[in-house]
Amino acid sequence: MPVLRQVLKDKRNQIYERNLLILLATDGVPTDEKERTDIRTLEHVLKNERIPTNQIPVTIIVCTGRLKTSERIVSLASKQTGRYLVIRFRR
Repeated sequence: MPVLRQVLKDKRNQIYERNLLILLATDGVPTDEKERTDIRTLEHVLKNERIPTNQIPVTIIVCTGRLKTSERIVSLASKQTGRYLVIRFRR
C-alpha cells in the first residue's frame, strides 16, 4: 500500500479541484513488505485514507486464475468502491 498512500498524499490538493481516478490492478491478494497476505491494510486505505471518497473513484482489476483470490478482492471492492473487474484465466 505504500504506492497508493503516496499517490493519495501527492494528489491531496488537486483532489478538491477535480476527481482522481485510481485503477488498481492485481494478480492476487494484497501483501505487505514481507509478502504476507494483508487485505486489511488495503481495506483501511480505501475506507479511511481516500478522502473525499466521492472525488476519488477506485476500480480494482483482478487478473487471476484463482477463484478464491478473485472472490476475496471482489468482496473488498464491492464494499469499499463498488467498482471491480475480474479477468480470470486458466493456466
